[in-house]
Amino acid sequence: MLFRAVTNPDPARVQRAIERLCHLWNVPTLRPHQEQAGINMIKGVSTLLDVPTGGSKTLAFWWPLLYHWAPNDDTEKKQKNLLVISPLVALMREQANDLIQRQIPAIALTSETPNLEQALKDFGLNKFCVAFVSPEMAIGKSFHQHVLKSDTFQANNIGLVIDELHAVDEWGTEDFRVAYNKLATLIKHLPTGVPLMMASATLPPILRTSVVHKLGVSTNYDHLAFSNEKPNIRLSVRILQHKLGSYADLLPLFLKNTTGAADFLQTLIYVNSRKEAEEIQDFLWWCPGFSSSAH
Repeated sequence: MLFRAVTNPDPARVQRAIERLCHLWNVPTLRPHQEQAGINMIKGVSTLLDVPTGGSKTLAFWWPLLYHWAPNDDTEKKQKNLLVISPLVALMREQANDLIQRQIPAIALTSETPNLEQALKDFGLNKFCVAFVSPEMAIGKSFHQHVLKSDTFQANNIGLVIDELHAVDEWGTEDFRVAYNKLATLIKHLPTGVPLMMASATLPPILRTSVVHKLGVSTNYDHLAFSNEKPNIRLSVRILQHKLGSYADLLPLFLKNTTGAADFLQTLIYVNSRKEAEEIQDFLWWCPGFSSSAH
């Protein structure tokens, strides 16, 4: 079946969908990469979402659904579906439960799903907006029979999301999770031209080339890269001026001429053991003006 892209999305519907999502997730607005990734999916353009941890990639996945449909809308013909490939069962369940709490029908399809065959049929009949599946489930016979061969699924599928995209290369080996190497076969059974949203927080250029090749994706995709640069963080390497166990070299890291704990910014010091943490706590505790705790 041929995927029917929305070549010129209605600006009013786009805005309404974004407002719905922001309301459901209690965020003021979408970030530029989230909005553009969603627009791409609506238009039928595949997207590589190269965003660091904490960049809220998942919001980009969901809001295209809201372009076509709103929670509690009983008009089933408006409801579309999204297939999400995820590497971990715990992550699938967490994300499915989060969507359900926000009134978006979702399901994690795993070997532990009660009455799995019926659940697969239900997704094939478009009773869920989002289904989370492992690569192994997605290339299995039952999924093919009950979902991929369903005309209802095919007519309403608006995209395939591959979360943690780097796993396609890092895990797709002959002796570990070989199903990741077969996702190109899954893509061939989806509606022709359906967009992919490929997301990762760790995707250097050489890995990106390998993954795109394995998936059989053409070079005609939009690469949205969001920098993980943190202007308020810097790397500083200093030569110790005192004995390692004295911890005296920590003192220059803090402000001088302080009168009390209120003059200091909250500071995290990472060490290799609980013993070291407690020793540093004791050291700083006895320094004038310091207040510290060990964890």
